[in-house]
Amino acid sequence: MPLATGQRVLDRYEVETLLGSGGMGQVWRGRHVRLGSPVALKVLSDRSPELVARFEREARLMALVRHPNVVTVMDYGLLDDGSPCIAMELVEGEPLDRRLLRRGTLPWPEAIAVGEGMLAGLDAVHRAQIVHRDLKPSNVIIAPGSPEIVKLIDFGIARSTRAEATRFTRDGATVGTPDYMSPEQLFGYELDPRTDVYTTSLILYELLTGSLPFGGGGGGGMDAVMARLRGPISPPVGIPPGLGDAILEALAQEPDSRPATAALFAARLREVTEAGRPQATLSPSGTLRVLLATRLPPSRLAMADERKWLSGQLPAGARGFVFGGQFWFAVLTAGTDAAAIIRALTDRYGSSATAAFTPVDEGFALTASAMSGASPFPEPLAGLLEKLARG
Repeated sequence: MPLATGQRVLDRYEVETLLGSGGMGQVWRGRHVRLGSPVALKVLSDRSPELVARFEREARLMALVRHPNVVTVMDYGLLDDGSPCIAMELVEGEPLDRRLLRRGTLPWPEAIAVGEGMLAGLDAVHRAQIVHRDLKPSNVIIAPGSPEIVKLIDFGIARSTRAEATRFTRDGATVGTPDYMSPEQLFGYELDPRTDVYTTSLILYELLTGSLPFGGGGGGGMDAVMARLRGPISPPVGIPPGLGDAILEALAQEPDSRPATAALFAARLREVTEAGRPQATLSPSGTLRVLLATRLPPSRLAMADERKWLSGQLPAGARGFVFGGQFWFAVLTAGTDAAAIIRALTDRYGSSATAAFTPVDEGFALTASAMSGASPFPEPLAGLLEKLARG
């Protein structure tokens, strides 16, 4: 029996709107009748014994984890017609696959932020002795916030590594999404947290380059995916030294050659990217000063509404400047989060915008002479603009 708006389920939730449907069920937006809080209601329509058992296992496994980067399960039960239903946290945001389709690639700081959020959630999942087994961009939601919040969802084929756990797949069986499987998963071997580490690195590679290292997604079936695993992997380009090596380490064919845990992979990423992140420092007067420069399409920068929007991203007292019809820059103070401004720029302009920022000392100033062209731009602004001009 399909759900309907206004219907009460599990005695405490009221159905509101359909969010999506698939071959085995539907997901509805609902609310807690007494508290008014929003929830997502996931209903299984196929009530075959094995699928019902899997669905209940999904609820039980998700309920073991309480972490900001993992969707929270709040309830489980049967509807009046016997259909199983999971009530869970309603995560409103953008699926990572949709962001990747919209943007093509992500700047490396943004991609690493997504990866770090995934790994933080996976660390909690693995500590609960669970392997996700089906990580892919569509199972990652980017929820709005400052900063944005990464949420792992869909534990439908997750597996407990506890000795007493019930198995629903025979030894040697292959489950998951082929393009995002680890080698041991493709061959149906026993899995541990290192398979999720591998897949997280695959997703990072895709976020940085716009494609999987083996040319995944070609529709060639399982044989084609397994054949691609035998080919060499080229590291992504245009990223901090060492980051490509860290990603390739996590993509090692042998699990023993990868970071053993999600936490270790996250630590490795922080280690190799720290030098590549511009560090804003306090000047002797205690004022935080950061120089931000971005290159935008001239047609957009010429629009008054766009310049107004850009000015709106700046803190009180800061001023933006336009140079050459395509460059916009500003000196940011008072603890402004330059990385957040860059994320706003890439969200608005996509791959047509490039941006960079660097700390500057207290004596840095944009003089009238430089702004008029009578004298050269001061360093490091000249260096940033040259870097952006080269693309």
